[in-house]
Amino acid sequence: MLIAIGSTNPVKCNAVQAVLGPLFPDADYTCMDVPSGVAAQPWGDLETRTGALNRARSARRSARADLGVGLEG
Repeated sequence: MLIAIGSTNPVKCNAVQAVLGPLFPDADYTCMDVPSGVAAQPWGDLETRTGALNRARSARRSARADLGVGLEG
């Protein structure tokens, strides 16, 4: 299983691996720089969720991964 993380931030990549690692112990991870489609500093819940979804979808598609994860803050 390949899990694509829509960020190259080491803290975010490590957090995803720490959470998903026990659930998917044989998974491979790739961290990638993908656009969020929202402001660099998202404002409000809607923009934050939209950015995270955009990153997850873009990372999954770009890496042809089984799962995409997007984190937006």
